[in-house]
Amino acid sequence: MTEEDVEIPRGIALAWGIPAASDRKQKTELSVDRIISVALELADESGLAAVSMAAVAGRLGYTPMSLYRYVAAKDDLVMLMGDAAVGSPPEDVAAATDWRSAVDAWIEAILDLYERHPWLLDLPANPLPVTPNAVDWMESLLGSFATTNLTIEDTVRAAILVTGQARWEATMLRLRSNVLPEGAALVPVSTPNARVLSSLLDDQSHPSMSRMLRSRFSGDGQRASFGVERALDGLALYIDAQPPLPAD
Repeated sequence: MTEEDVEIPRGIALAWGIPAASDRKQKTELSVDRIISVALELADESGLAAVSMAAVAGRLGYTPMSLYRYVAAKDDLVMLMGDAAVGSPPEDVAAATDWRSAVDAWIEAILDLYERHPWLLDLPANPLPVTPNAVDWMESLLGSFATTNLTIEDTVRAAILVTGQARWEATMLRLRSNVLPEGAALVPVSTPNARVLSSLLDDQSHPSMSRMLRSRFSGDGQRASFGVERALDGLALYIDAQPPLPAD
């Protein structure tokens, strides 16, 4: 055992004027930013369920009650975590020259966020963001349609379509990474269960399912793939059909 490994009893440490490790931690000033940072670490390591005031306080070396001087409730902490995790929206959205490129960049960026912080998908979906970064992300998405002839009402509807599709895409990617083995198909038509199912179905009773099983389709693992692209294709047709907006 080295000198650094020696655990000095508290009484002796006091006699020598050596602060205990817990005392040194207590002298480090707490802050909302430090609390949020540790909460983010816990969520990224073990998911949102691992975040509690007690867990955050324990990692910081404080009692849970100490945290309540800075963050009044766990719900507030989770809200602050979510806003800190998303950060600022990507600059290439505003730099895009047309609405489709801007929305593509926005979706790619939000999928990156969900990949880095999967627990964001466990937060309640809020149609009206109220925290600074979340508001900036929504402003960025709404602004993507500024060059179109969409009314503000249709712009909001388009934004809801995009955010919903991106969230679903991220959910499916999370399913692939959490549930299925690496490299496994999203629609596992080559598994024993699929072969059993093939023996139970026929073209007369379930023609579409039978056709799918014979095709050996394995699902599409590409990001922002079929669903997102088809949603944007439909949106493009709608945008192109809109008359010019009346002058203000």
